[in-house]
Amino acid sequence: MFDIENMFTNESNEDIISFYASKANSVSIIKLDMLFNQFKYSATEKGGLLLIVRQMSHDNILETRNHPMIYFKGSHWKEPAFMTEKKYGIE
Repeated sequence: MFDIENMFTNESNEDIISFYASKANSVSIIKLDMLFNQFKYSATEKGGLLLIVRQMSHDNILETRNHPMIYFKGSHWKEPAFMTEKKYGIE
């Protein structure tokens, strides 16, 4: 069983976003906003989530291609350690 609450409690915002960007090779900002509002609201306050995603795009960890609201793995994307370790019920 996937333990999303502990993942949001214990992992960095950037690693969580990287994890979701790896799923089906993309994630929308709308889905990220929904998840962070539910499990880690402090990241969305005052536009924080958007700032994180923009910085990750600038660093080529994420890319938008031709979809400004959908984020894909960028050229500098790395698998977060918790994915490699298969923590939180990740398969």
